[in-house]
Amino acid sequence: MSEPKYPSDSNSFNEYSLGEILRGWPHPARYVVLASGGVDSMVLLEAIARIRDDLPAPVAVLNFDHGIDPNAVVWAELVVAAAARLGVPCRVEHLHLGPGAGETRARSMRYDALARIMAPGDCCLSAHHADDQGETFLLHALRGAGLDGLSAMPMLKVFGTGWLGRPLMGWSRRQLTRWALGVGLEWIEDPANRNLRVPRNWLRQQLWPVLEAIWPDPGRRLAATVGRLGEARSLLEEVAVEDLNRLGNTVDCECLPVEALLQLSLPRRHNLLRYWLRARALPVPSARKLDEMEARFILRDPGPRAAMSWSGCELHRYRGYLYAFASYPELPDQFRPLSLDSSVDLGRLGQVGLVLDPAGEVDISLLESSLNLRFRCGGERIHPQNSRHHRALKKLMQEARVFPWMRNRLPLVYAGADLIAVMGLTVAECAVGHGLRLEWKSAPRWR
Repeated sequence: MSEPKYPSDSNSFNEYSLGEILRGWPHPARYVVLASGGVDSMVLLEAIARIRDDLPAPVAVLNFDHGIDPNAVVWAELVVAAAARLGVPCRVEHLHLGPGAGETRARSMRYDALARIMAPGDCCLSAHHADDQGETFLLHALRGAGLDGLSAMPMLKVFGTGWLGRPLMGWSRRQLTRWALGVGLEWIEDPANRNLRVPRNWLRQQLWPVLEAIWPDPGRRLAATVGRLGEARSLLEEVAVEDLNRLGNTVDCECLPVEALLQLSLPRRHNLLRYWLRARALPVPSARKLDEMEARFILRDPGPRAAMSWSGCELHRYRGYLYAFASYPELPDQFRPLSLDSSVDLGRLGQVGLVLDPAGEVDISLLESSLNLRFRCGGERIHPQNSRHHRALKKLMQEARVFPWMRNRLPLVYAGADLIAVMGLTVAECAVGHGLRLEWKSAPRWR
């Protein structure tokens, strides 16, 4: 998707310029205005309602009540009243964060809820403007962000089953407020914005007026810089795709060959690693963590048991490949009864069940035993099918090249105290027969 263009007239805001931007975007099934009751979102709601007859899709309104401020009900009432006046359908979504929750948590829950409730083809419209973009850029720059952070907020991106758009990015807060006053809009100022302990609020109230006194319209100037950085990021993504294609067989991008990575220059290698993680919906590590990855896992082999973690993500190196995935939760230590009635749900480890099947290779008489699931504790042994002797489960897994981080996560099936099967790997000789099949659905890749 190419980067949408900012409005050509930077001197004033009006609904017709907004319509020009929206008509240049992909045509959605519906526009959903995210309205909080503040001046920016009320401008967006009012303006889009005035031009809805010229738009390719109907308009609706969504308000989030985070449950943080007891006065939030007043903001919701203002949005509902404005939507009723404009004849636009409105929904209020209650998130129940509770007092004391921060903006980061509120934003995360808001986007999670938005992705959950939006309909296919919706284009959700946020009222972020040029000053918001400039503030975000400065905050990220002061935190030492890389190109991803400095690119700040895209004007339009794929989100959930549709899009998330920020059509007001070409105008400043002052321009939008001037238009709101001119048309007689009502809005509410969030008292939380006066808290100078919040970095964005301090920047907005203390630093921004200084910038405006020297550089007129700093928001648009910084937004233009962000746009150029976005172009640079897009170019780097194209380079990363080319490099990824050159790496050969990467098993659906789940792993990267270390030797091939080492053929790239250091900046290009790090660029590829960032792209690879983003493509797999994993968090990108900080520059310091990326340097640690380089030193510990790329320039040397730390061994199969070594792991690196950040933001709920894990990295391992095994047999010359890098693997990254979201960290698994702790394994349950209790037995899980196994029967014909229902599968045992193991979350990300899939579902294990028993199925009556004449062609199954498990003896149906085992149903008379107490069958249960558990995971490795260490020291387990099994007499595998077609083997002459009992074998240590640890050794079997090594020979089968089971990933080290999955060796404690393969479900084990017991009949009483006897280990009769290792899901995905082997069935014990004593359990071989007919009429029953062990089934492992949605199993993660384990070797």
